[in-house]
Amino acid sequence: MSWQAGEGLAFWELGVTAWLTAREAAQYLRVAHRTVLEWAKTGRIPAHRLSGAARVTWRFRADELDGAMMGAPSAAENGESFNATGK
Repeated sequence: MSWQAGEGLAFWELGVTAWLTAREAAQYLRVAHRTVLEWAKTGRIPAHRLSGAARVTWRFRADELDGAMMGAPSAAENGESFNATGK
């Protein structure tokens, strides 16, 4: 099977582990780019810092991000609640 970009399958659906940039990781997790960077700095998500870069450059693996999100406590487990009415 030959796969071309844009055919509707993501690399993680094909079982291929690829490195993600911070922006790609943010899209994957559906959070802001700055949130991913903050989580990487604080160790909340697994991140790999590239050496030799003048600026801090992070790379992420989708399978590691999945594991981190699955292991994170839910809002209910933290005693948090959400009321859509605001009351």
